[in-house]
Amino acid sequence: MLAIVFCFLVGCEQAHELNTITIDVQEIANVSVHECFDRIEVIPLDTKEDAFIKYIMKIIKYEDCYFIIDFNKHVYKIDGEGKFICEIGGIGRGPEEHLEVVDIQINEFTNNLELLMPRGRIDVFSTDGLYLESVPLDTYAHEFINISEDLVLIHFSVGAYNLSFYSRSEGKVIAQEYPMEDEINKKIPLGDTAPIWQWNGDVYFHSPFSNTIFKLNGKQLVQYYTLDCGEYNFDISNFSMETGLDRKQYNEKIRESKDIATYFHFHIETDKFILKRFLNGDIENMPLFFFDKSTSTTRVFVDFVEGIRLPMLYHYDAKEEIVYAAVEPGDIQKHIFIGLLDEDDVEKLKNIEISDNPVLVAYHLK
Repeated sequence: MLAIVFCFLVGCEQAHELNTITIDVQEIANVSVHECFDRIEVIPLDTKEDAFIKYIMKIIKYEDCYFIIDFNKHVYKIDGEGKFICEIGGIGRGPEEHLEVVDIQINEFTNNLELLMPRGRIDVFSTDGLYLESVPLDTYAHEFINISEDLVLIHFSVGAYNLSFYSRSEGKVIAQEYPMEDEINKKIPLGDTAPIWQWNGDVYFHSPFSNTIFKLNGKQLVQYYTLDCGEYNFDISNFSMETGLDRKQYNEKIRESKDIATYFHFHIETDKFILKRFLNGDIENMPLFFFDKSTSTTRVFVDFVEGIRLPMLYHYDAKEEIVYAAVEPGDIQKHIFIGLLDEDDVEKLKNIEISDNPVLVAYHLK
């Protein structure tokens, strides 16, 4: 069984109220874009030979610029109008270069841009692209958040522990959370689920194959919400570990199962609602649940009633309450509701060509 060390089990603080979100997986309901968004903004990216972007993996915004990771692990700085400014670092083995980048963040304590390498390194740059230093980590990594000037929360989905706390001053990992059994680590599906995030000054964690959302308290996890999907509830620690299945085969089994609700990813939360995507056996039509905090009611949907579908999301700016996505030019009409665009954005849409770079889409939340 998956052992999780909860804060209240060790008596470190008083018990927390556990909120439950009940999800009727099979009841598809109506949800309007107007319930979620005030405005949709489009930012077509400049298309040029030295910055041809195949596929975007991550988007963050800082001041009036965007930083993106593309499929080929280039990191680009783009201005607010989508114009290319510069590449950050470069592909290679040099001190300012990288072979692979899995995450980028603006360190709010230094205002520097930080690039995370999966084998355990953070490369630090000024937001103008000047290389400053490299920080060797004591662990492999998939995502990270700077939770203080000293502490870095690192997520590694197939480690003995999913979460590690790295101290910059001590140069090592000083605590770990959310242990995983070795047999599960060998089979657990991989994917970009954004399992750690910040909202309202706090840090949260949700393993995509669990029904519990956690809130970070110091260096320990406490339960924040539990997702109750009834007979479709799923926890990977209880899932049969058939011998002979490799990670790919096990991944396919979970993704194709219509008997479970799982693979929860990309948590969007405001004071009014929670919006989160999950999988119920159809990878091409993954539903979302919309939880209304004012009524404590939940609705499940795939497409908005206006006929558009929320694309794969890549960043939630919780301070500005904007969610960012990247959409291929040929698919833009599937994900844009004209009624929430202003006149300038409507004109931008008219000039987008099928061969252009992806279009950044900013969904401004209610």
